[in-house]
Amino acid sequence: MMLTIIFVCLFALLSLVERVQCQTQTSLPAASYQAVSSDSSGTHLTAVVYNGPIYYSNNSGVSWAVSDAPTPTATYEAVATSSTGQYVIINSQSATYVSSDYAQHFTNMTAVGGLSNTVAVSSTGQYMVAVSSSLSPNNCLSYSNDYGASFTLNLGPSTTSDFCVGVTI
Repeated sequence: MMLTIIFVCLFALLSLVERVQCQTQTSLPAASYQAVSSDSSGTHLTAVVYNGPIYYSNNSGVSWAVSDAPTPTATYEAVATSSTGQYVIINSQSATYVSSDYAQHFTNMTAVGGLSNTVAVSSTGQYMVAVSSSLSPNNCLSYSNDYGASFTLNLGPSTTSDFCVGVTI
C-alpha cells in the first residue's frame, strides 16, 4: 500500500517538472521513464530513463541527483532495489549495472548479457538476477549470490525457439 502511494506521488511529481541543468535537482526532468524502484520505506528511489541517465533520491523524492553510471546515457529498461535501498540492479540493452551505495555509483557488469529486460534483487541484496530476452541458446538468466560482485552467466533453457521474459525473487 505504502509503495503504491509512493509511486502515485512520484508519477504526479513527474507531471509537474521542468528541465533543470545540474546534478542535484528538486524534481525529475520530463523524460521517458522506463522504471522506478523504491526501498521498503520509500526513502531511497531510483528512476531510469530510456536513452537517458539514472536518477536517484535518498530523501523520498524531495530532491534527485544523477548517478555516475559508467554509461551516463543508455537504453535503460528495468531497475530493482533491495529493501534497504543499498543494493540496486539496473539493466540496459547492452549491460547490467550494480550499485551497493544507494544508486550513487554503478559497476558495469557487461558480461551479464544483452537485451536484458527484467531484473530482480532479494530484500537483503545478496541475490540478484538479470533475464535476457535474447533468442540465443543458454542465454536466459544471469545470477549473483554475492551482492552483485559477480554473476553466473547463461543459465536457463537450452533453446532457440523461445525466450525468457520475467523474473522475481
